[in-house]
Amino acid sequence: MVDRFTLLEERYRLVECIGSGGMGRVWRARDTRLDRDVAVKEIVFPPQLPAQEQREAVERRLREARGAARLNHPAVITVHDVIEHDGRPWIVMDLIRGGSLADLIAADGPLPLQRTAQLGQQVLEALSAAHAAGVVHRDVKPSRRDKSTAAPPPRRAPHICSHGTAAHRPCEAPRPPARR
Repeated sequence: MVDRFTLLEERYRLVECIGSGGMGRVWRARDTRLDRDVAVKEIVFPPQLPAQEQREAVERRLREARGAARLNHPAVITVHDVIEHDGRPWIVMDLIRGGSLADLIAADGPLPLQRTAQLGQQVLEALSAAHAAGVVHRDVKPSRRDKSTAAPPPRRAPHICSHGTAAHRPCEAPRPPARR
């Protein structure tokens, strides 16, 4: 059981849960060694998920983290570390403040055409870099795009999120994954 102030690997102190999704929660954490804030994705399984499916989910998340860690692009979330706590992997990555593109559109309405074109170009560049490294995202949508337009250059671009860093629903028990 983890909660606020849990220390992972004697390094990452959980500060607050900032989102949750189908297979986990995302925490704002403090890297006590480097004295910086990071995002930490906690992999959480629904209680009814069979052990074999849990193992497969862990392997899938680790593959995704390794793939993301190979990328170096200003519009892709940087993965810094994968640790194990309570027998589950935790993915440590950049903490991007802002909210998702879906949040921005919901609050402000449609974006101006020129800004939409800029965002589209940035997404294409990020996906091209990912594809060149052999990484395919599979789920690009506005809720997985961070709108960190207030960040200083070169990080002023929206970020492609694939590890839950754009999940901004209130923290709650993870929902079971959709069956395909």
